[in-house]
Amino acid sequence: MPISEPELGKFTGNICAPTNAFDVLPDELLLHVFSLLAVVSSISELEELPWFKRTPPFRTTDTYCEPPHPGLRSYPFLGQVSRKWRTLLSTPQAQALLWRSLTVDFGHEVVTAIHTPLKWSNQRPSSAEFETTLAATSLSASKIVTFMQQRCTAITALSLCNSEGCWGEEGEYLNLTQKHNFTPSHLGFTLGILRASLQELQIVNCNDLLNADVGLWSIVSLLPQLRVLVTEGVSCRLPAAAVTDIGCLTQLERLCITGEEHNLAWIVGIDTIPPSWRQLTSLQSLELRGHQLLDALPPWLGSLPSLTKLDISSNGKLSIENIGMMTGLRTLVLQKLDLGQDPGPGDTVSASAKRLLPSLEPLAKNLTALSLGFNSFTRIPDSVTKCVNLVTLDLNGNKEITISAPLAWVSTMPRLAVVDLKGVHTFGLEKKLWNESKCETMCHVTTLAKALKRRPYPSKVIFDIE
Repeated sequence: MPISEPELGKFTGNICAPTNAFDVLPDELLLHVFSLLAVVSSISELEELPWFKRTPPFRTTDTYCEPPHPGLRSYPFLGQVSRKWRTLLSTPQAQALLWRSLTVDFGHEVVTAIHTPLKWSNQRPSSAEFETTLAATSLSASKIVTFMQQRCTAITALSLCNSEGCWGEEGEYLNLTQKHNFTPSHLGFTLGILRASLQELQIVNCNDLLNADVGLWSIVSLLPQLRVLVTEGVSCRLPAAAVTDIGCLTQLERLCITGEEHNLAWIVGIDTIPPSWRQLTSLQSLELRGHQLLDALPPWLGSLPSLTKLDISSNGKLSIENIGMMTGLRTLVLQKLDLGQDPGPGDTVSASAKRLLPSLEPLAKNLTALSLGFNSFTRIPDSVTKCVNLVTLDLNGNKEITISAPLAWVSTMPRLAVVDLKGVHTFGLEKKLWNESKCETMCHVTTLAKALKRRPYPSKVIFDIE
């Protein structure tokens, strides 16, 4: 039975006044809706592919790593919908629920500020209007810090993104130089404010905050509750002395420091893994990608009791001879290392291979995910076939791999579910023309796909059809 307007007014305390339907929603329901808005993001084409029906256990070289979603800061007008919403959003209950994770995307903040006029909330400004407003728009570091200070008891995860610039929806680059005054000093002050509660810290494409003062790495080590530390796109050199204090983070479970991978000639990233990191006894995942000065893994790395994932891709000088000592690994990522297979009788090694893949047989008991994408193999290495507990195998981008015999070893891997063979056997082929050897390779690949499809669980073999 529908409720009449006078009866509806009983809930609002005003029988005569017209009622906004949103105002009669229970606070708990509104907060639940707001919490969902904080995590909803756009669906990319990659997420629609079968590969992404299950969360990939590692990053692939040919996929774009999107920055964190801005959360509720994507909706700057929520507090203007009604007085009730504005009041509700300012309550301690709402702050504790909605601001556990906070993302400050400087590019998004600038664009949001540009679109603040209500007439542009549902209508795009012209190019001239956009440029004029952009020239007059800047972000205040004090307002950003104040916003975080007001929510410091609730925030457990903080992400900072794109302080130097960002890419627009139409492919244009938005330079944020002099569009904000947030400096390493503000970052250090922010970390001090959040010292007691912060558990996750992610810094993506913010080299102006990292390059100017490497002492910030020491400040990070003063966060006693920190469990996740991620820095993406580092474009400066990081001496071992600069990152040695990270070893004080005894609660740390994930450490990811990624150097700039787009230009391998750059001298960026860590040059040596400091001995103090052996104190990271809670560390489960270590990702060190794109460190062009890193040349060796310390022998003690395999003795870290909790380490189960290691990603050391795109490290041009790195020796991986002692990788077989890390027998506790469940996920191993060795992409873009110019690896070749150990040559067998009558076998040839690629001229572009700078080092050979060591035996992975010592890791076979626990290894469930292996990525050897974008290397220089000419065939699937024998040691890969010994890893009988694999669930995910990535050989994407190995353009010289040929498959001249049935992949019979797959029958010894009862859990294998995903095999990525995109881009194999493409070296030396004319565009869209397959020779007899290529046809033989693809015949064995399709046979593999049919074999996995008969298994009693979802599976997928990914390969090119053009």
